[in-house]
Amino acid sequence: MNPRHTADFSVHLHHVGPAGRAGPGLFFDCFQDAASLQSAGLGFSIRKLIDKGLTWVVARYRMDVFQYPRWQARIRVTTWRSPQQGHTAPREFEVTDKDGRLLAIAQGQFILLDRAAHRPVSPSDHLPGYPIADETVFENEFTAIPQMRSPEAERWIQVRREDMDLNRHVNNTRYITFAMESVPLEIYRACTPEHIQVVFKKAAVAGDTIRSQIQREPARQPFFVHRLADSSGRTEYARLETRWRPWG
Repeated sequence: MNPRHTADFSVHLHHVGPAGRAGPGLFFDCFQDAASLQSAGLGFSIRKLIDKGLTWVVARYRMDVFQYPRWQARIRVTTWRSPQQGHTAPREFEVTDKDGRLLAIAQGQFILLDRAAHRPVSPSDHLPGYPIADETVFENEFTAIPQMRSPEAERWIQVRREDMDLNRHVNNTRYITFAMESVPLEIYRACTPEHIQVVFKKAAVAGDTIRSQIQREPARQPFFVHRLADSSGRTEYARLETRWRPWG
């Protein structure tokens, strides 16, 4: 059984920003779709898992982007599960254009959760026969995201019902969008994120208020630490790091 699954996507007008290219949210949305399509084709759709009292949650994501696609481009996402680490199921992603040029690579660490007990369970016990490829897109392990010492700016964001997923939590892609809201305008207009890493800490729900905080780190390129916290500032929903380069 082929452990790799490919899915093709189009870049629509609503994916494209003022620079004429899609942003990182498009890739993360496509990752969700490609992974879900593979699992559904193997008989492990998210609906079937929910009916069995199980669901997937993502613990971490990282992505390196080499180029963002333009409007009407066709992209292909190739995804596969790499070897299980304890109860964590890593998943790899490659994005190419219609000519096979590599646009981005990414890796997610997913956890299969018992919904009633709110505890992780072993994917290999509940998804027998799921094909695995012993290959990863990154040679190095996840690194720790720096602590935020003192936020330089923040934006307050109200979570909408539209932000919810099947688990009635904020969809993981939205956290990345929320983090981008606090990026300085001069950076956001002139640059694009080439590296994103996110650690998910706590699920937000509709009606929550999120404080999107940012701190610039000393680096040759614009490099930021992001913190998504509740209205009190004491509870973290997610922590991110982003590195930016000029549009080109």
